[in-house]
Amino acid sequence: MTKKYIDANAKVIALQEKGYTIGFECPKCASGFVTTLYEHKGEEQLEIGSFIPVKISHIKM
Repeated sequence: MTKKYIDANAKVIALQEKGYTIGFECPKCASGFVTTLYEHKGEEQLEIGSFIPVKISHIKM
């Protein structure tokens, strides 16, 4: 079975209690971004405003 995913860069928007809010540019969205929760597995903190590589494997509209 082949796993399908999209490689993308997401912007780190905010630190949450259980991870980070990351976002992808969305010109039609009021905020300019569509966002999701991201659970970071690394030991170092991510810098707000930086871009991180992610793999998108499931999209729910």
